[in-house]
Amino acid sequence: MPENYQFAVFIFALAAATIFLARFAFGGVKRRLRELNEREAALLKLYRDIESISNTFHSEAEVLLDSLREAEERVWTPAPGQPPAAPPHLLSASAKETAAADEEPQKTRREEVLRLFAEGLSADEIAQELSVTHNEVSLIISVAGKRSGKPK
Repeated sequence: MPENYQFAVFIFALAAATIFLARFAFGGVKRRLRELNEREAALLKLYRDIESISNTFHSEAEVLLDSLREAEERVWTPAPGQPPAAPPHLLSASAKETAAADEEPQKTRREEVLRLFAEGLSADEIAQELSVTHNEVSLIISVAGKRSGKPK
């Protein structure tokens, strides 16, 4: 009879040690996951802020360019009796092309990620195809999902 008690005590001690070791080994996982979620939320907020600032900048730049074009037209009026001539362009063609080229890749990448995601590709496949990081693809998909009200 004492052998049965010894075996039961051994099994109990083994189970208790296993539970203790499991908590010790995996106890920080929840805390680490919570920290990662907080960091992700902070990054998402920063991304939204940057996107908002970028949109504001682009809209302000368009307003300024329109004002500049209007000023060019007002200032460049030919003298009476002079043939009309084309006004000089204060903004060079190369500057206009550079501004358009700077805006295009960002839009294109975002649109391309969302298009591939809509086609059913995973974030890893999209990242590999577009040569961008998995986190960037996930962030674009997440932001697009939150804007549309659909969790991704």
